[in-house]
Amino acid sequence: MRKNAILFILIMTMIFSFKVNDSYADPNPTKAKALKGIKSMSIVVRNLSQAAKDLKLTKEKIMDKVDRKIRPAGIIIISETERKKMKDTPFLYVDVDTTLNHVTYVCNFFVQLRKDDPSERDPRKVARATIWESGIIGGGEKDVALEWVNETLDNLIDNFVDDYSSVNPKTGSKQPAADNR
Repeated sequence: MRKNAILFILIMTMIFSFKVNDSYADPNPTKAKALKGIKSMSIVVRNLSQAAKDLKLTKEKIMDKVDRKIRPAGIIIISETERKKMKDTPFLYVDVDTTLNHVTYVCNFFVQLRKDDPSERDPRKVARATIWESGIIGGGEKDVALEWVNETLDNLIDNFVDDYSSVNPKTGSKQPAADNR
C-alpha cells in the first residue's frame, strides 16, 4: 500500500512538472559575491545516465550550450587539464541527473562553481568547495521532458551569468570563440 502511494505521488508530481527547488527564479546577491574576480574556469559535465541519452542529451551538447552562454560574460574558458595546473581556478560543474520511471522522466539539475582546495599538509589530497550553486528538480513525459531539460539548463546558466556579471563588470573585448576544452 505504501509503495503504491509513493508511486502515485511521484507520478502526479511528474505529470504536473512539480519543481521542488526553484532556485533559479531569483538571483541571489549573496551568492554572486563569491564570483567576484574570477577570470577563467573550465566546464565539467557529469557523466550522463542512459535516460539522459535517451532524451538525445550528450556531454558535448551540454558543454557547448554552457560555453556559448558564459563566454560572452567575459569568462575565459580553459581545459580541465589547464585548470588543474593553475592555482585557485574554479570549474563549472553541470549535473543533469535523469532517470526514467515507467513513462516519466525525473530530472535533478545542479550547476555549481567548484574550487579545489589542496591540503596544507599533503598537497596531493584535495577537497572540493562549492562556491556558487543553483538547482532544480522536476520532470515529465518524454515529449515534454527534453524541452523542459533544455529550458531549465538555459535558466540555470543564465542565473550563473547574471550573478557573475553583477559583480564582474565586463571590460575589454570579447573573447574569441575557441574549442580549447
